[in-house]
Amino acid sequence: MGTLRSGALLAVLVILALAVKAAAVQSAEKPTSMYIFSNQTLLNATVHLKTCKGENVIQAPLQPPTILLKGINFSREFSCFPNFTCIVEYPLPGNYSLEVRWLNRVIYAGTVDLNASGSQIHINTRTAYVGFFVRTAERRDLRDQSVELYIEPYRLIARSGQIVLLPFGVIKYRVQFAWVQDIVLAVSGESTVGCDTGAIEVRLPLLSRLTFVLQALGGVPATGINGSAELFFNGTRIASADLLRSNIIDLTYAPLGRYTIKVYLSGRLSSELYVDVTEKNNTYTVMLPVASIVKLKVLDARGEIVSDETLVAQLTDPLGRLFSERLTSGAIVLNSMPLGRYELEIFSEKLGRAIGRSSFEVQGSDSTIFREVSVSIARVRVSVQAEGSSTLPERSKVTVKSLGVLLLSRYLDSPRESVTGDLGYLPLGAIVQIEYSYDTFSYSVELSAGGGVLALRVPIYDIAVKFVDLDGQPVSGCTATLSSPYLNYAADLSGWMLEIKHVPLSDLLISVKCSNVEVARSKVSASELKTGNITVTVNVKALEITVKNLLGKPVSGAKVLVRVSSPSGVVNLTSTTGDDGVAVLYRVPLPPSSNISLHVSYRGFTYAGVLSPSEKSREVILDVLIDTPLLTLSATQALLAILGASVLAGTLIVVLRKYLHLKTLREMFASPFEEERESLIGRLKRILERKREEKEEEEISLFG
Repeated sequence: MGTLRSGALLAVLVILALAVKAAAVQSAEKPTSMYIFSNQTLLNATVHLKTCKGENVIQAPLQPPTILLKGINFSREFSCFPNFTCIVEYPLPGNYSLEVRWLNRVIYAGTVDLNASGSQIHINTRTAYVGFFVRTAERRDLRDQSVELYIEPYRLIARSGQIVLLPFGVIKYRVQFAWVQDIVLAVSGESTVGCDTGAIEVRLPLLSRLTFVLQALGGVPATGINGSAELFFNGTRIASADLLRSNIIDLTYAPLGRYTIKVYLSGRLSSELYVDVTEKNNTYTVMLPVASIVKLKVLDARGEIVSDETLVAQLTDPLGRLFSERLTSGAIVLNSMPLGRYELEIFSEKLGRAIGRSSFEVQGSDSTIFREVSVSIARVRVSVQAEGSSTLPERSKVTVKSLGVLLLSRYLDSPRESVTGDLGYLPLGAIVQIEYSYDTFSYSVELSAGGGVLALRVPIYDIAVKFVDLDGQPVSGCTATLSSPYLNYAADLSGWMLEIKHVPLSDLLISVKCSNVEVARSKVSASELKTGNITVTVNVKALEITVKNLLGKPVSGAKVLVRVSSPSGVVNLTSTTGDDGVAVLYRVPLPPSSNISLHVSYRGFTYAGVLSPSEKSREVILDVLIDTPLLTLSATQALLAILGASVLAGTLIVVLRKYLHLKTLREMFASPFEEERESLIGRLKRILERKREEKEEEEISLFG
């Protein structure tokens, strides 16, 4: 029986324990009060929740906290007011466990002694007032910038500079800064809140002010450049500057990071520059790859400055812009030019075409960049002179062409030392055609333009022709003819030299005629003509004829005839001996294959003979023994005269005797004797007269 009672009591206790446990579980799931004794009166107390530092809470953000109060056979949840004041009710005085939850976090858990109704309980919770400050990279406050705070699953919006009550633990935050052109700068993070956490600083990667100072090379302000600059961030255009007016780009609250600056010159993209902005600096000087001044000096192939107002330099810059400038001074000055590769083309207005090109780089760091640009062109000058004469002759014409264009044309209306001209600039190696003409003579050359003077020496010569006879003496009184394909010249010879100017180079034929008989024909080669001195031996000479009588005395007044017979004809040369008995015949033509005959006549006495071409003189002995003004007799005639005189003397003696004998008779017979005497004297006179006439006729027939 006792055993049965003990078992029943144990069963009752187990049932009671299970009932209490079930009530506790139900109370935990639902904040309801559970009373063991339903007729019991409830007590109350006011719980003041404070921060960890005992600070009063004026207004709880989001939602008020809740308190879970537990005791023996008692458990109940109470909602607090926004100022963290809570009124709790409990059945009996005693120690209760108290748990405060806020924003899904336990901010207090502990035991409180509830002794009497209406008691005031102050509890320092695990909360703290925290200031949130959103600042720039240089720690300037961004007032009123919103901050998103995340306390799972709650989201709290605060403002920069606002003091916010927060529970202990990890707080996540996110700050979004709206910049220009829908650019949003977002910063997320987390921070652990504790009792000593007075403030949480969120630094945005941006600067309160960002300035870009644009400069050209050499540190010269970019103001005045005909262009613009555009500023990009993350591919979005955020600002620009008209460089004609300003070289500053100012931004406020600009994010850190890489910025792109696009520089435009005359509306064309010149360069892209990148600037990495950090928190260390808020002013950045950006050097644009633009030179304030580019000075170009154009040089020809010889390194000399190209200066010609007929040349136009056409310059293409790296942007494809075309600049044209006349090369009056050989220099090109350009303003606000980009660095890079340039193309230069030289255009000749005279030739109507481009004559040279060059590609070059413009680089440097100075505001003014100097650059020498070499172009394969050459300034060409031409000089035309006679090679063997001091002047070019009248009626000369010079023309110069290159690349199909007539560059020079000169006609001489009087002799000149030379023809010179400036052809201007030509491409290096261009073919230059120089043509010279003079009457029927023409001469041309093709030369390569290499700079300097292209010299043409025209093969025209001044020549001196010396004409000498077979004795080496000068020839005069003859006619010389010089002929070539370009020359037909004739002149009478009167001295040692025949000087002829402006003879074109060629083989030259020289012919000399004396007394209309060709006595010289000489072919002068072109190489001989170049020497300028030509000697022509003329087949003439002086012939000296000495006429003497049989006694060796000179015969004065004798007529001398030299007859030259050749294929060219017959020439008769005459002369008369002087007191010395000498007759000199000058310019006796002696052409090859000629026959020379000599005839001398003196008072009926003649001589005929043949001369050889090598003879220079001939002595002729006439058959004259007696030579008086009244009577000239040969030896035979003298002998006959002597005999005749003897006969005459004898006759005279006989006659005298007879005369004397007859004198007496005349006295007797005077008339018959006188007639006989007159008859004898008349016959003698007639005989002498007939002899004289016969001699004269013979001389006339001999000398013509």
